Amino acid sequence: MMPRKSITLDTLPVGDLAYAIRCLIANRKTTEAEVLHFVRERVQRIAVIQVELKALLAGVVLAAPAAATARKPPTAKAAPTKQSSFRRLQGRYMGLIRNFTGAVRSRIKGLAKAKGLPAGIAEMTKLLTSKTKATTPRKLGAKPKATAARKLGTKPRVAKPKRVAAKVAPRKLKLSPARRAALKIQGTYIGLLRSLPAAEKAKMKVLAAKSGMAAAVVTMRRGKR
Repeated sequence: MMPRKSITLDTLPVGDLAYAIRCLIANRKTTEAEVLHFVRERVQRIAVIQVELKALLAGVVLAAPAAATARKPPTAKAAPTKQSSFRRLQGRYMGLIRNFTGAVRSRIKGLAKAKGLPAGIAEMTKLLTSKTKATTPRKLGAKPKATAARKLGTKPRVAKPKRVAAKVAPRKLKLSPARRAALKIQGTYIGLLRSLPAAEKAKMKVLAAKSGMAAAVVTMRRGKR
C-alpha cells in the first residue's frame, strides 16, 4: 500500500476548506462575519505589501502599514441556549407563583409538574387577569385577617374614632353705649364716603379730621338730598 500524504491547510482543496468553515459556523465556533473580516484583512495586507514593494523598488520609505490599525473583528453575540431559555421560563414561573397560596398554589404546582412550566404560567396569567371574586384578594387562597387573628387567639384591631376638637364660641365684646354710637357713626361715614367721587371724598376726609365723623355724615346726607 502507498503511504498517505499528510494533509495540511495549505494542501486542502478550496471546496474542503469551504466545507470546514461551514461546519465551524454551524457548530457556533465562529461566525460568517468573522470569516469575511479575516478574508478582507488578508486582501488589505496583500495590497499594503504590494505598495511597500513598489516603494522599496523606488527607494521610498513608507509609514506603518494600514493593516496595523485595522479594526478588530466583530464579536458574535452568544446565541441563546436551551439552559438559558429554561432559566428564564423558571424565573417567570417563580415570580408568578408568589401571588398564590393554599389550594390554588398546590393546584398550579401539580399542573406545572404534569404538563410543564408553560402550562402553569398560562394558568396563573389567566387567574391574575380574570375579574372574578377569587382574584379580589392580593394573594389567592389567602384567608382574611380576622380569621387568622381568631386562630391565634387575639382580637382583631378596631380603628379608633378620631378625636374632634370642640368648637369654642367666640367671646362677646362688652362695649359701652358711647363706643357703640361711635362705631355706628364710623360705619355710616365709610358707607357714605364710598358713593362719592374722588374730589368730594377728599373734602369729606378733611372735614372729618377737623370737625369729626358726625359732622361729615351730616354734610354728606344733606348733599344727597
